[in-house]
Amino acid sequence: MSGTAALTRRRLLRLVPAATAGLGLNACSAPRPVHRLAASEERGFYYEFAHLLGRAVERPGAAVTVAPRTTAGSQENLELLRTGAVDLALALADLAVESRGDLRAVGRMYLSYVQLAVPADSPVRTMSDLRGRTVMLGRAGSGTAHVRRRVLHASGVRPDEVTVADIP
Repeated sequence: MSGTAALTRRRLLRLVPAATAGLGLNACSAPRPVHRLAASEERGFYYEFAHLLGRAVERPGAAVTVAPRTTAGSQENLELLRTGAVDLALALADLAVESRGDLRAVGRMYLSYVQLAVPADSPVRTMSDLRGRTVMLGRAGSGTAHVRRRVLHASGVRPDEVTVADIP
């Protein structure tokens, strides 16, 4: 042989662990692409979901990293996506459909419902009972805030017949 040691079975068995460790270190040091994900306010479901998703892809060997971003919600998320400030956005499906045709859905999380809740001892029993009252119908920039116009319209209550307060 021309000056190199022969590759014996014993020598190969010694090299495999070293090569495997080297590959593992190389994979750890290689930068993974970071996908910025528009979520919601800190108390929102989208916020929790985005962070669960981020943790799910943190496992060793994962090809990407998901970095959740705190936002006001669906409306802001879609705008951030359009401007390129984020790579992915969580949004209510009807808002995404209404938006320009330059978006593509990649998955559905769950069916979403808007619910109106009042204290049990409240005199409000129907949507029309909201007239003249102060209501909280989603944080500005959220999908719920966008949907509130539809909910009020569908129930026959004009937006100028209620006072809308922002969620603290």
